[in-house]
Amino acid sequence: MHKWMWILIFLAFLGIGLVALDPDYGWHVAMGKYILVDGIPKTDPFSYTMPSYPFVDHEWLLNILMYWGEVSIGKNGLAVIFALVTTGALYLVPRKKGWELGVILAVGVLAFRGGVRPQVLDWFLVAVLWRMWQTKYKWWLPVIFLVWVNLHGGFAIGILMWLFMVFVKTIEDKKLKIEDWTNWLASCLATFVNPYGWRIWWEVWMQITDRQLRQNINEWQPCYVTVEPAFWFLAVLIVMFIYKQFKERNIIWWRDL
Repeated sequence: MHKWMWILIFLAFLGIGLVALDPDYGWHVAMGKYILVDGIPKTDPFSYTMPSYPFVDHEWLLNILMYWGEVSIGKNGLAVIFALVTTGALYLVPRKKGWELGVILAVGVLAFRGGVRPQVLDWFLVAVLWRMWQTKYKWWLPVIFLVWVNLHGGFAIGILMWLFMVFVKTIEDKKLKIEDWTNWLASCLATFVNPYGWRIWWEVWMQITDRQLRQNINEWQPCYVTVEPAFWFLAVLIVMFIYKQFKERNIIWWRDL
């Protein structure tokens, strides 16, 4: 049963990748080609009105990979790879009672954002972080963040999510576990190893606080602006999570992963 479920999930996301075209796909491919020819840009090479404006390409490595993918296997080939990555992210869901329903609801949420898109890598890497941060493999996380910071700006989500988990765990255990904080700090320092240094965080902050971006980027708009079925799926997931924790009278949601 589970084998067929994963096959169907993969085929669903593959279909999305084959049919849908992310509006930024051409830009990623063009930027990847530009970087290979002229190097990593510090100003926007495609701007006509503001060519000298400071520019941070927080996806520079992924842009190169997408260009190579477009040249070698085409957009449909990339759709296969991204569908595998998305399926892999869901496969890392902890196998607890009722996990199948959680995966199905998650498919409903991610289906509206799937395809050949950089954000797909964030889903997978967040899942990896969730599964690794309390295992014997946790000391590999700084290496993962070293790569992640050069793939997509979503690395900041991983750092902040991890900070929250370590903070809550410290409160629950009533004990400061030095190795957890040391590992987190090492991962933070790893994010500065990129062509732009500290400016990568400046770019993240600027995009988060830019009101104009929030008004014009569909994914950043609140649910009351653009009503999608994905928001209802997400609401169900949140309610299920809250009910489970209330019933068990604890908030320790990462135990026994």
